Amino acid sequence: QTDLEQSNIDDHAIVRSMAACNSLVEYEDKVEGDDLDLKLFTVTGWKFTADYDAALFEKAPERVVTSGSGAHTVAIMKQFPFESFLQRMLVIVRDTQRSSNVAIVKGAPEIVASFCTSESIPKDFLEVFESYTRRGFRVLATAIKVIPDDGVDMSRSEIECQMEFVGLFLFKNKLKEATFDVLQELRRANIRCIMATGDSLLTGISVAEECQLVDKSDAIIRVRAHLDKSSKKVQVQYSYIKYPDFVLKNDNNANFEQASGGHFRYHFAIEGDSFNTIRAADSQLIERIVHKGTIFARMSPDQKLSLVNLLQKQNHNVGMCGDGEF
Repeated sequence: QTDLEQSNIDDHAIVRSMAACNSLVEYEDKVEGDDLDLKLFTVTGWKFTADYDAALFEKAPERVVTSGSGAHTVAIMKQFPFESFLQRMLVIVRDTQRSSNVAIVKGAPEIVASFCTSESIPKDFLEVFESYTRRGFRVLATAIKVIPDDGVDMSRSEIECQMEFVGLFLFKNKLKEATFDVLQELRRANIRCIMATGDSLLTGISVAEECQLVDKSDAIIRVRAHLDKSSKKVQVQYSYIKYPDFVLKNDNNANFEQASGGHFRYHFAIEGDSFNTIRAADSQLIERIVHKGTIFARMSPDQKLSLVNLLQKQNHNVGMCGDGEF
C-alpha cells in the first residue's frame, strides 16, 4: 500500500477502535494484555507513544497510541474495562486530528447494536452476524459516539445510547492439535464433556461439531427462557438448531426421550441469560437442562461456577479447564 492508502485506512473508525478500545499496557517496550486485544492492536501497526504535546489535553491521558506513519494519534482518557457480565468494554478517547472526544464501545454484537441508532445498523446485520457465527467465527462489534469536550465524566448510561455502528471483528476459532484426541480419549473413558463459553451460541455449536463434542447424527435443541411480566411466570421455548427429526413440544415437562423414539442422541444448548432465568424460577427444570446440556454459551464466570455447582449437586465429579485462546 502507498502511504496515502495507509493513512486513509488508519483514519477509519474501525481501525481506531482496534488501536484504542482495549486494556493493553506497554511495559519495558513490550505490549501486554488480553490475547484478543493484542491481536487486534498488532494488526493495525499502531504503537504506544510518550512523545505527544501535553498541552492538547486538559488532564494527562492514561495511554496514547499513534499510527505507524505517525499521522494519527489517539489518547485514551478514560476506560471502562471489559466485564464478562456486561459483554463489552468502553473507552473515551481524544482524537487529536479532529480535536474531539469520542466514545468507543467493543463487545458482543447483539449488545453493541442495542446502543446504536437504527439508521447506522445495516439491514442485514443479523443475517451477516449469524452467518459468521455458524461458520465458527468469534465475532465482536464496535460502535462510536462523539461526545462534548467536557464529556469525559459522563455516566456510562449517557454514553451508551444513540451510538453509530461501525463494524464487526472476526476471529477464527482454531482448535489446538491435541484438542480432538483428548476429547476422543475422554469419550472412550465414558467421561461426559460439555462446553461453557463466553462466545455466541452458534459459534459454540460450530466448534462443538468440529471437535466432535456433538456428533453429526445428534440433534441440538436450543432452550430459551424469559420472564412474562404480566403472569410473572417463566416462559420456556425449545427449538431445533440441527436435525429436526421429531416433533418437539414447547412444554417444560416434555418427555424428550419418548418424543425422539430413542433413535439418536440430543443435546440442549442454552445461553447465560436463559440459564439464569430458569435457574431462579424452576429448580427441577434447570436440573433437567443441565443433565442433557452440552453447549452453554454467553456464560459469565459466575454462571460457569453455578453450572459446576449444579453438576456436583447431581453427584458428578467435575473437572474444568480452559482450552486456551487460538
